[in-house]
Amino acid sequence: MITIFDALPVFPEDRPAGLGDRANGTGLSGAGSSGAGSSGAGSAGKAARALCVFVFLLGAVLTSSCSGSKNELKDGYFTAEAMDYDAGGWKDYLTVYVNNGKITIVEFDAKNKSGFRRSWDMDYLLDWQSANGVNLANYVIAYQKSLVTLQNPKSVNPVPGSGELHRVFTALAEKAIARAREGKSDVGYVKLPQNDFAPAASDRSGEKPKV
Repeated sequence: MITIFDALPVFPEDRPAGLGDRANGTGLSGAGSSGAGSSGAGSAGKAARALCVFVFLLGAVLTSSCSGSKNELKDGYFTAEAMDYDAGGWKDYLTVYVNNGKITIVEFDAKNKSGFRRSWDMDYLLDWQSANGVNLANYVIAYQKSLVTLQNPKSVNPVPGSGELHRVFTALAEKAIARAREGKSDVGYVKLPQNDFAPAASDRSGEKPKV
């Protein structure tokens, strides 16, 4: 088994006795130098070796630390939201809460200009369910739970029938996680394509929501 010490330089005093340069008389037969000189050289060699070990280990620790911190998530709340309101007056957003480097809470929703959330608009949700045959909240909850479990939006597969919602979710989640890696708690903005969600309850036109 090779250890880190195998990569360190070998100093003269570390060589077994008798393995010196016989041609120069530095082996067993040539050991006629003074004891004080030999002791001084040995001490200097040991000090040099100790310093070498220290520098080697310090470099290994720093390298490991730098490579590991690249993808590390900082603790706190990190939010990404759409740059613009969509045709229905909604602005999608996603917030992650990171604790001990792991995503533990995800909030995926949308709000209108007054701050009213899409998840609070029962008329909107009923229209969406009527048009798609399923409650929008079921999709949202599924995506939120998947991100907490998988910790990677690219690993979250789209739920059948929610292709547009999945694209919005993935774009926002990737941005929020990027903010978490950078430790930036201010909102990150994402340019999203106009989706086909229904208009807000305050400005309804009778159009059915789509995904």
